[in-house]
Amino acid sequence: MATKRKTPRKTNRRGKNRSRKLQSQGFLFPTRMAGFLALASVVSLSYLWICSDNEALANEIRTGGHELEQLRTRVGQEEARWTSMTSLENLRRALAKHELSMAFPNPDQVVHVRDFGLWKDTGGRDLYGQLG
Repeated sequence: MATKRKTPRKTNRRGKNRSRKLQSQGFLFPTRMAGFLALASVVSLSYLWICSDNEALANEIRTGGHELEQLRTRVGQEEARWTSMTSLENLRRALAKHELSMAFPNPDQVVHVRDFGLWKDTGGRDLYGQLG
């Protein structure tokens, strides 16, 4: 059985209880407010991360586009160079420079390489029906 306290509790000037065990220490922060602030900080940090990732991808695409354009220009230049090198007049000039005498082959000197699968499918006949 609890006994009644015979001496009254000590109070301070304002009349409040001086018992430190019953008083809470520090600043009380509402739990809902803490949850809301934590959620808001997670959302804002996620937004910043997504924006920076998006910006990095945009820069990568931009530099890839510039490289692609440079390579396409270079391919066009090389194709034009190759076309000019393989023109009939330039080939004749190169043959004369290296003192080579070449002529086109006779038709009986030309060897045609056939597709073996097509040759098997047609029973050994070429496209004109002749055995080959």
